[in-house]
Amino acid sequence: MKSIIIRTICLSLVVFLTACGGAEERKVKYLEKGKQYLEENNYEKAKVEFKNVLQIDPKFAEGYYYMGKIEEHRKDLRKALGNYQKSVELKPDYLDAKANIAKIYTFVGTKEYIDKANKEIKEILQKKPDHVMAMLVAATLDAKAGNKQKAIEKLKSIIAKSPDEKDAYSLMASIYLSQKNEQQAISTLEMGIKNSPDAINLRISLAKLYARNSDTYDKAEKLIQDVVALKPDEFKYRVALATFYATSGQKDKAEATLRKAIQENDEEPVRYLVLTEYFAKTKGAAAAEQELIKAIKQKPDMFELRFALVELYKKLNLHDKAKGVLQDIIKLEDISPNGLNARNKLAEIYLGESNINEAQKYIEQVLKESPADNDALFLKGKIAYLLNDDQTVINSIRTVVKNNPKDPDAALLLAQAHERSNQSDLAKSVLLSALEADPLNPKNHLNYANYLASKKQLDEASQTLDKALAYFNGDLDLMKAKLKVLVAEKKLDEVPDLLDMMKKTHPTDEDVYMIRGQYKLAQKKLDDALVEYESAYKYSSTKFKPLETIVKILVNQGEKAEAISRLNKLASDKPYASIAHELLGQIYIQQGNRSEGIKEFELAMDNSQWELPYISAGTAYLADNKLDKALAILKTGLAKVGNKVPLQFQLAGIYEKQKQYDNAKAVYEKILSGNPANRLATNNLVSLLVDYGNGNSDIKRAADLASTLENSNNIAFQDTLAWVSLKNGNATKALSIMEGVVAKAPNVPIFEYHMGMAYYQSGNRDKAREMLQKSVDGKGDFPGKDKAKQLLLTL
Repeated sequence: MKSIIIRTICLSLVVFLTACGGAEERKVKYLEKGKQYLEENNYEKAKVEFKNVLQIDPKFAEGYYYMGKIEEHRKDLRKALGNYQKSVELKPDYLDAKANIAKIYTFVGTKEYIDKANKEIKEILQKKPDHVMAMLVAATLDAKAGNKQKAIEKLKSIIAKSPDEKDAYSLMASIYLSQKNEQQAISTLEMGIKNSPDAINLRISLAKLYARNSDTYDKAEKLIQDVVALKPDEFKYRVALATFYATSGQKDKAEATLRKAIQENDEEPVRYLVLTEYFAKTKGAAAAEQELIKAIKQKPDMFELRFALVELYKKLNLHDKAKGVLQDIIKLEDISPNGLNARNKLAEIYLGESNINEAQKYIEQVLKESPADNDALFLKGKIAYLLNDDQTVINSIRTVVKNNPKDPDAALLLAQAHERSNQSDLAKSVLLSALEADPLNPKNHLNYANYLASKKQLDEASQTLDKALAYFNGDLDLMKAKLKVLVAEKKLDEVPDLLDMMKKTHPTDEDVYMIRGQYKLAQKKLDDALVEYESAYKYSSTKFKPLETIVKILVNQGEKAEAISRLNKLASDKPYASIAHELLGQIYIQQGNRSEGIKEFELAMDNSQWELPYISAGTAYLADNKLDKALAILKTGLAKVGNKVPLQFQLAGIYEKQKQYDNAKAVYEKILSGNPANRLATNNLVSLLVDYGNGNSDIKRAADLASTLENSNNIAFQDTLAWVSLKNGNATKALSIMEGVVAKAPNVPIFEYHMGMAYYQSGNRDKAREMLQKSVDGKGDFPGKDKAKQLLLTL
């Protein structure tokens, strides 16, 4: 019996040991395969292997370490940090993990995290003075603290021990560049490539430096060609080569490079899109449109191309064409993901046109099929924000933020709703959470900095932007925000350097040159401003904004003939003919030649979905008091380009001048049917209902509408609210509001009239007489002036 028990125990032990040995072997096998995949940059497969490792051994520190490396590559620093910290928790002396933790702390860059990084690095180097990653982080910390020479010495020490350490060369070159020592940076990168021939990033960095000087263009080209040869399947390097050709004036080679990339892999939508974007910048919008349409015919099922065409049309303000493409997608795809995406895009366009009802229709269709659709929920929240329904905003956008805590736009909208609800602490918390969730998105830094600036915390805003720009030094939005902060701080001496940095990092961006032009204009340097606006014109796809400013400068300098000659030439270029004729019309109007100006506006209307020529022509007719002609041209405009709100406002204004108040009311009602949140239309309609309505029903309708004006700081809207209150018999409320209005805007006859009537209904005849007398003595006419005069006779 005893021997049977012993044999049973031994057998169980053998089975147990065999099972354990098998699990351990599998763990090692998964681990090695994962490392191999990491070496090959196959991160998805590597992640599967490391997950297998941790399934076998959930307390294996090295598994978490490599998971951290994968998350770091995916730029999810929060998850990366969590994995590194877990590996250190399991293995406290895990120096590689500690060094990576310090690296992330350094990247975040706040004082708290910099202090933590320094502490971690000090502990690592005490235990292992030659730990390469720790030494790199230490050098980075020195550089960030301004000790650049100390950082360089540490990097030289790393290179002496590990000549193939790519990151050391990269960091050293960036430090030399920050010291404006370009030649030393070049030498460093050249040495790095020699010692680490497969270092792609070093080659790209060196190519960028070579490309700054035409004498070394051939070297830059060779470097990028080598990178393409080393990484033939990575499209981004083809783009780098095409970009080099484009910026060095070799446009044919740039186009050929991008076309070859498509031939080699015609199933990647991004390859078509990059070529289209290149056409938009170099050949104009029409060429880009044709290229996209051609690609869509070749690849009808590649819906990314159709959505790209939509974005192009939106950029050109050709909304009807964009809507047409989206409707086609909906017909083809119905309620598939592409169909739902098309509905969201349609809702976005209608929302941009202030047609809230139409936008809501498409959003509801999406949410019916997909209640958790983030884009639809975001648009729903956006509409609620316009309608001052902050609770709906908070409810909708909280879901979006929960689903995607990295979404900067959702976080911003949620913060704005909290701010408007007097929940500033919550607003700040939302923006900080988004920043912590995704510190690699410059938008999150921008949103937080803008929040600080709005609270007049300019020092903190400036520091936030500086830290962000240290990592996103080419981000234009961050630089624009920094510019605003500098102006607010009155640090104008720092502005030129920032403007130069904008130009250096965005040499083909229209907005950069527009900003630079505005700066030169503010300094009254018209010739310099003109140079900047010419550059903006060169790189603009739509041309109107920079050309309008160029024309104004030429006219102000007495060079009208040159401006007219230039516009006449442009008028023969079909894509820009409308712009040319519109600006010619503006010149003639300024000269007092209204008939010639109107002719040009009419030419600008031909084959165009642009509302501006109709507005310009209507304004010209109004100046001649030709109300009927103004009315006719605006009706034509609305029929041709759709119910554009600026046209509708001008039309309503003419009806009011003609005393056709019912027609004016109908126009405002139409505006509000599309966008109930339009406060100006609300204000104007309320005023008409009160002054020219049909009894109590219109007064009640006016009161209901006016409630949306309650929280407005606009004194005209406050005056309307007071007037409605008075008509509803609430003289106390009306008087309270009007006291604030008149204090902010004294000597406005209609405000004085309304305040006088409020005093009258409150029983204060002396004050009523004083205010009514001031109103009738003032200049201009206003509704109720005759009534004020009659009432004065009785006081």
